[in-house]
Amino acid sequence: MKNKFNRTILTHFAWVFIAFYSFPLAALKFNEKELIVLHGDEKALAADEGYLYLSVDSENHFTTVVLDRVGSGKRLRFTDMAAGENHALIQLEAGIYYWKSIRGYLLFGLNWFHFDEDDYYFEVKPGVVNYPGTWQSNFKLTGLLQGYLSIKATNKATIEWPYFKQTYSQYTGQTPFEYVGHTEDYYNTYLEALIDKYDFKARQKIDYQNTDKSNLPVKYFDIDDGVELQKKQFPLLSDYLDSDDQISGEINPQGEWILLSSKQHKETMIEVVNIKTLKSYVVFKENLPARARIRHLQWIDNDSFLFDIDYEKYSFSQVLHLETNDNNELTRAHSVELPMAGSVLSPLVAQDNHMVFANHKMSDVGGKSINGVYLVDTSTSKTVKKSFKKKLGKTKRFDRVIDWLTDASGVVRSAIEVEYDEKAEQVLFHHWFLTQKGTDDWVKIKTSYADDEIPLPVKLSEDETFFYAFSDQYGDKKSVHKYSVKDYSYIGPFYEDSEVEINGLIEDPTTHQIIGYTYMENGLSKRKFFNEKNDRIKALRAKNPQIQLYVRQHLADAGLMLIYGTTQFSKGAWYLFQQNNGQIIKLLDESPVYEKLPKGDNFSLKITAEDGVDIEGYLVVPSLRGDDKPPLVVIPHGGPIGVRDTANNDEMQHFFASKGIATLKVNYRGSSGYGKQFKEMGNQQWGEKIESDIHSMVLHAAKTHDLNLNKVCAMGGSYGGYSAVMLTVLYPDVYQCAVSLHGVMDLPLLFANDSMFKDDEFYARLAEIVGDPKTDLDRLIQKSPFYLAEKITKPIKLFHGVNDERVTLEHSFRMQQMFTILKMNADLTLLMDEGHSMKYLNSNIFYVAESLKFIIKHLDLPIKYSPDDDQELIQEDDVIDYILD
Repeated sequence: MKNKFNRTILTHFAWVFIAFYSFPLAALKFNEKELIVLHGDEKALAADEGYLYLSVDSENHFTTVVLDRVGSGKRLRFTDMAAGENHALIQLEAGIYYWKSIRGYLLFGLNWFHFDEDDYYFEVKPGVVNYPGTWQSNFKLTGLLQGYLSIKATNKATIEWPYFKQTYSQYTGQTPFEYVGHTEDYYNTYLEALIDKYDFKARQKIDYQNTDKSNLPVKYFDIDDGVELQKKQFPLLSDYLDSDDQISGEINPQGEWILLSSKQHKETMIEVVNIKTLKSYVVFKENLPARARIRHLQWIDNDSFLFDIDYEKYSFSQVLHLETNDNNELTRAHSVELPMAGSVLSPLVAQDNHMVFANHKMSDVGGKSINGVYLVDTSTSKTVKKSFKKKLGKTKRFDRVIDWLTDASGVVRSAIEVEYDEKAEQVLFHHWFLTQKGTDDWVKIKTSYADDEIPLPVKLSEDETFFYAFSDQYGDKKSVHKYSVKDYSYIGPFYEDSEVEINGLIEDPTTHQIIGYTYMENGLSKRKFFNEKNDRIKALRAKNPQIQLYVRQHLADAGLMLIYGTTQFSKGAWYLFQQNNGQIIKLLDESPVYEKLPKGDNFSLKITAEDGVDIEGYLVVPSLRGDDKPPLVVIPHGGPIGVRDTANNDEMQHFFASKGIATLKVNYRGSSGYGKQFKEMGNQQWGEKIESDIHSMVLHAAKTHDLNLNKVCAMGGSYGGYSAVMLTVLYPDVYQCAVSLHGVMDLPLLFANDSMFKDDEFYARLAEIVGDPKTDLDRLIQKSPFYLAEKITKPIKLFHGVNDERVTLEHSFRMQQMFTILKMNADLTLLMDEGHSMKYLNSNIFYVAESLKFIIKHLDLPIKYSPDDDQELIQEDDVIDYILD
């Protein structure tokens, strides 16, 4: 591809030469709202001609845009493409066209961007109005005076078709409007037929392009608008959903101090606790923005630790140095900021104020790559700055590493380097191994493509002859396998469990030997030891079966264990276990506020489907039940393939339980964690066996836990949103309403993205999961809520993030048009600041609160949401608060 940034300076003669030989004499213009005829003045279509409806949404202003026809034919040269929306209607010869070049003022001058025929192309068919999708341009800076311009086409027919009808239909008459992306779209044909069937005259009501927002049948939520109303109606909701957990903790090497982070009363805190006195010192306290959290805490010596703060796509790393007096009381703390974020590969505990630090960011600073490993002296800002001037000698050859691995002694021994193979248009992974410590003898032992699905190593064996890695390539369940350090060839299994999937290794903190593994059972994490003697807290687990206990750190010489415990109704707590006297001390709760909120009761459910497939579900019911049976909300997870739910603490389920509503999550066929065969069973079962699994579990839950089957609603996100709506279509006698968050509403529309057709593997995988629109279009249409809208008889509530690129807003816009034409009891709310997942707490509060009000209304529940019926929380005494400078 040639779409790299090129700064071009041309002489006057060169301009004349290019204009004469490359372009038509007459330049074309966008937004003229007239038909552009390339051949003469005749406006009637010839047999070999079609109309091109060109729609471009550009982030930048460009002076010239050139589209060319593959083979021969006239080029289309547009001048002055403005930032924002641009439209044109062109009558031209049928054929394959492509984006050839774009010119504009970016950075410091006039720049050309050139493309190949197979980069961004589309078809113009004869006899139709051809809409290849709305093209969106995006320029990304990749270095000093370098950048990358990408173009993608997205099907936005709900926006473009009404606009075309209003602006250009007088030129095209009855010529059909057709989407000519890489898959067929039945939308226009279906919508026209429905409009005629229902004699729908008010077409302006389904035109979302230029109509004033206040006149649209669509609601909007912007985080700047706030959620004061929702907080007033449900005062405790924000305490349930404020889920930026701070799960980090560690004992310093000498066993004197415990390092912990938590969130208390909206403030994120880092504390150090004196093990002898149990006196706590708060060394960091901030009211961080939503989605900001402490990602990592780690001692690098006995009185210094590193911590990272993650905020959306940004990370910040600092080292905090502690000072104590003769009585080992903390007197001062001061921080040293690192110039880049990363992780500690080796703390080098024996060397004060030193660590081996890795940065994984693939970017340049001042034209210099920062990706690499550094030996950092953290004493002062000056020593830190000096440390980052050069990479660690043994790793300086690498600048695009995504994964490092150290041996038991902390020496970097493995590196996975990534590059893009432009010829193959695939990502390459190079696996390097340092054969001898103390040398620079790195050997490239394996090169593979991303599509090869070679598992990443997770640990080097003690004898340094093989790597451990997780894979399900050699059996139905994911297990631990061995790969040679010579060429990363497969040696054989290390450990397999035919009953469960292994998802983690348990390592002895002293010897670094693998002593067991972790797996899921009944939705909860379990631990299996090869030798039960290695389970050092077996007795504690037996005494506290309701708590999931994990040894986070074991200092054998000091006889100390730092333990983290969580339950199905808590966010977790930290404990100190003193082996010498058998005493266990609770240090703090992750979220004291959450611990005091009302919770429900958890149950794990299992059923066998009609075809013999075992299905698992997780039910939370209200703890306090009156005489009436509780209503039920089923919450299908997204995916649907390779994703799962767990029985761990779920804030929204417990919030609903506090309002008297039971909730159910189901690991239907296709979910991960049950083996390859179970996962593959979900392929192409959208609207079929997956929904049958969910419905069967709903019936089972209602029967075994005395729930009200006359008051059932479904809600979910992504695939879960699709499933929620489909359940009302398939089983209307049971499901009385549905809530969908960025749900899939039109299955063929999932394929209406031109970028996937440059990746055959991705298209094939999506077709395997959903079905192939090239061969199964009718089947996909018959399983799409949009095309089944006439069968929807229950109230529907949709939410959709306007920045969603995975399930585009087009899905919900199409449903909203159905709501309007069919006069359905349904509505759509646009989340103005969100994409496919919730980034902001206020958006989540709004979504849950509005969904609950919708459910209360349509299930006719006797639930009030005035502020008077919510409890006041009992405030807990703060820990000793020493904020140090």
